[in-house]
Amino acid sequence: MGILDALILPEQVAGKTSEQEQALQNLPVHDRVLKPAPQILAHTLADYLYPTPVEGSKVQAGDIENILLTILVADGQGESNTSLNTYGSYQIGALKGHAPLAESALYIGKEARRQLRLREIKKLEDERELLNQQVLEQVSLLQSLNQKSDKLEEEYQSFPSEQSMIEAWDIIYKARQKLEILEKDVQRKNEVLLKALEIWRNLKAQVKELSRTLTLPLDELSYGKAQAEISSYREGLTRIESLYQQVHSTRREQSAVQSHLENTAEAVDELRWEMNELRDQAQTCQALLIQVEQRLQDLGADEIRERIHNVIKRLNALPSEIETCIQQISTLQRDLKDYDQKMLENERDLTLATQLQQGWANVFQAEETLQTSFDHGLEDERNSSSQPNISTLASSPLPASHLARLIQTAEEIISVQDSKETKSLDRETLRERINEAFTREMGNLVEYRLTQNTLFETLDELKLPTEDSPELWLKLWEELRQKARRVQLMLEYDGKRVNPYYLRAQLEKNMALQRQLLNEKDRELYEEIIMNSVGRIIRGRIQRAEHWVEEMNRLMDERDTSSGLRFRIRWKPRTADHEDEIDTQDLVELLKSDPRLLKESDMSRITNHFRVKIERAKQQLEVKGFGESFHQIIKEMLDYRHWFEFRLLFQKEGQVWKELTDRAFFQFSGGEKAMAMYIPLFSAAYSRYSDARPDAPRIISLDEAFAGVDENNIRDMFDLLEKLGFNYIMNSQALWGDYDTVAHLAIAELVRPKNASYVTVIRYSWDGKVRRLMG
Repeated sequence: MGILDALILPEQVAGKTSEQEQALQNLPVHDRVLKPAPQILAHTLADYLYPTPVEGSKVQAGDIENILLTILVADGQGESNTSLNTYGSYQIGALKGHAPLAESALYIGKEARRQLRLREIKKLEDERELLNQQVLEQVSLLQSLNQKSDKLEEEYQSFPSEQSMIEAWDIIYKARQKLEILEKDVQRKNEVLLKALEIWRNLKAQVKELSRTLTLPLDELSYGKAQAEISSYREGLTRIESLYQQVHSTRREQSAVQSHLENTAEAVDELRWEMNELRDQAQTCQALLIQVEQRLQDLGADEIRERIHNVIKRLNALPSEIETCIQQISTLQRDLKDYDQKMLENERDLTLATQLQQGWANVFQAEETLQTSFDHGLEDERNSSSQPNISTLASSPLPASHLARLIQTAEEIISVQDSKETKSLDRETLRERINEAFTREMGNLVEYRLTQNTLFETLDELKLPTEDSPELWLKLWEELRQKARRVQLMLEYDGKRVNPYYLRAQLEKNMALQRQLLNEKDRELYEEIIMNSVGRIIRGRIQRAEHWVEEMNRLMDERDTSSGLRFRIRWKPRTADHEDEIDTQDLVELLKSDPRLLKESDMSRITNHFRVKIERAKQQLEVKGFGESFHQIIKEMLDYRHWFEFRLLFQKEGQVWKELTDRAFFQFSGGEKAMAMYIPLFSAAYSRYSDARPDAPRIISLDEAFAGVDENNIRDMFDLLEKLGFNYIMNSQALWGDYDTVAHLAIAELVRPKNASYVTVIRYSWDGKVRRLMG
């Protein structure tokens, strides 16, 4: 009996009610059909739905719209009316009811039917995917079972044969027999062990009986220690017996020595008597000798004896001295030959060194001539003949005075170069740097046609006088050839080939000339931009900022805090960074003045001030080399906000205004610290929002708003927010915001009862007087 299951027939066949006619027209006979009865002026379902006929169907949009006009959207007015209402109740003739609750309509509307169809398709596709997955799992399970079956078959095939089982049984039988034999052996050994244990017990009882009179414990360690001590005692007793034998032997030897001593004393007495006799004979001979010596001295015997001694000594020394002289003569002859050879080599080295010195001097003179030519700069036909030629210079030796001057100049250059950072760099590294710089700058100097030439190529004409010169001198000469070559950079300027020094000098002259010509133009430009166009903007923004400071100070002065704490902002001009600049206070006063009334000196001060800043901006850009552009630096320089600095002042009741420093801030209470942060913060936000359009929202948000601030000060903070025109979003644990200074406020209380998995939102409304719970 549902309307959704009924059919809609075309208008041309809807009036045919005969079953025979419907059967002839292939129309449904046994089915429900909706008959249209349009209610033109009534509130029907056509006010909510519109027809969407199926393409190719005979049912037109008008047929569907007539059915929609038939169904009333109201309570039923009679038994024959079909109606429904917005609360889910419906009436179909005498049938009344209420539709079940559903999230959305499934069959009403083309889009709903399409979404239902898509959901069903998606559901079927998901089921198909699930079935496919199950099929894959069953296939995988079947493969696993097949693998297990194959493994069981393989294990069955590998099961041992009957012969193998018989052999295995024989092995087990033999092992069992062997086990019985071993068990019998174990039993026999256990019996032996029991007998040995019985013997051990008897022996232990005997030991106990024998050691009854001893105080030693009955353990192996004690008896082992006692046995060791007995062994030590025996060794000591043996040593005592040996010492006794030695003492006895020593006593026998002492008796023998005593007897020998007595015999020796008798011999000593005899020898003493013989010695006395010999002493008397010696005295007699001594007296005779003194007489002989006295006689010899009278005859000059000492001198003769000394001469004889010297002659003998000289005769003994002469053979060795003669041999030494012969060796020295041979050595000196060899040294003389070596010295002659070394002299020849030194003369050759002196000649080569002189030639090498002459070559270096010629190279240095050519280098000096080349450096002098840099001052002239031009490299054309007129001065090409002045190009230094080393082969020409080498044809005639340099005078000694000129050579000394070149050496002194070279020493001065070396001392200067030693103090530079390039001291540690070799020639190859410097050459690579030159080539890299040449490659890098070639693109920047295309208009000057940068080229690279090699000078002093004619040095190869200087040859050593001999071909058999030592390798050291050949290396030194080759080093001279390599180091004498010079790389010269040439550029084209004004149709001529010039060196970089000349080009730089000419460009600097041109820049100085251009700078001199642009000074007056710069002055006019500065006056036009700074004093007129840019100056007007800066003056307007400074005046607006000063007005904003006054407005903020007025608002903060109106705050009536519980502790009498008040705040104020001071916009303090900065002093000049350099002596050539103007202090911000003077600059602002000059910019506020009428440009037509400024004196020439004031105009010059302003122009010079910004010229210095622009020059500094250029220098900063050159130092950085990347990052900011020159336009950004100029924009930052003309930003008037950098000309001032803010100072926050505070005043307590009965005290003077003081600057809010860190030390003063940390002396505040928690609420005073919060106010010291909130009031300047609101002021800064108001400053930013003041540049917006009048219809722009001014929204601020605060987390844990006004935490630690007392009720009176919170009321004052809300008053400040209202006067500044802010729209705000806040959260707090205990703050409601229902103060008389707040005109309107929407409040949402979040409730989570007893750690529930949901949060309930309870909404309130504050109208400035009463807080109401919203339904």
